[in-house]
Amino acid sequence: MKRLDGKAAVVTRGNSGFGLARATCLQQKGAKVAISGRNEKTLNEAGKTIGTGVLADVAKLTDLDSEESTWTADSGRSETPAFVSKKKM
Repeated sequence: MKRLDGKAAVVTRGNSGFGLARATCLQQKGAKVAISGRNEKTLNEAGKTIGTGVLADVAKLTDLDSEESTWTADSGRSETPAFVSKKKM
């Protein structure tokens, strides 16, 4: 059994760079992962590897609501997942 089996996470800005690396690591450790990002092209490419990808700007509350709804529908899970974000430096 993997360390994060049965856990769920949404990685914001998970469509490239460190966010994608985090999402991949969480998935390899057993978590069900969804990603969000603002760039549709990189989000679609990353989504092929990770799974659920949601085009979203996390600065907009309506986008976050959409992201959560998509996650719930795609995963079949009713609880809210942990959100993992990366801070822009």
